[in-house]
Amino acid sequence: MSLRSTMYKLLAVCLRIPEASWVEGIRQIDPFKKILQSVSLEELQREHTRLFSLTVAGGVPPYETEYGHKDVFFKTQRLADIAGFYRAFGFEVSDLAHERVDFIGAELELMFWLTLKEETASQKGRQADANICKEAATKFMTDHLGRWGSFFGDSLVRDSHPFYRYLGEQLTQWVESECRRLGAEPERVTGWEPPPVTASFECGLDGKECAS
Repeated sequence: MSLRSTMYKLLAVCLRIPEASWVEGIRQIDPFKKILQSVSLEELQREHTRLFSLTVAGGVPPYETEYGHKDVFFKTQRLADIAGFYRAFGFEVSDLAHERVDFIGAELELMFWLTLKEETASQKGRQADANICKEAATKFMTDHLGRWGSFFGDSLVRDSHPFYRYLGEQLTQWVESECRRLGAEPERVTGWEPPPVTASFECGLDGKECAS
């Protein structure tokens, strides 16, 4: 694998739910070695939940359709478009992952897959196939990952554990550099709207005695 495909894979793995199998591996890689020197797996898991759970106030949603247009039909169309990219290139989000198709890690995995397929085709002299993969990567970056990846990365930088802060910095830099390389010009999101916090009420039968 090239540095380019490796970077997509590394970012995708590091945004998964922390597990010993991969956390121990990246502890051996600079600069993660220093960042994770005295960090336990449990600490990373708690921070992952705090950051990425949609039910935790102040979190950072790791899902594309939580950003931008809030119309349900629009979100459904966008999810269908992402799933269409996956099917077209033989990529599947494992049922074991329990993640949505618009999860940041899944979108990075697709870009890894497209980049790897492009590199393999070029090495074997199949330039037409390589061009198809590059064109698909450009379109996916324009329509999907490039729209929100940098905003998501910047959000991690503002409020998170040093590990996720570093990941946010790298993600933003990488998405921006890949947009330039591919010539992608996405319409950027500028924020997200968290679901309203609703109070629960216990009322009497006559509706007059209510307490929040």
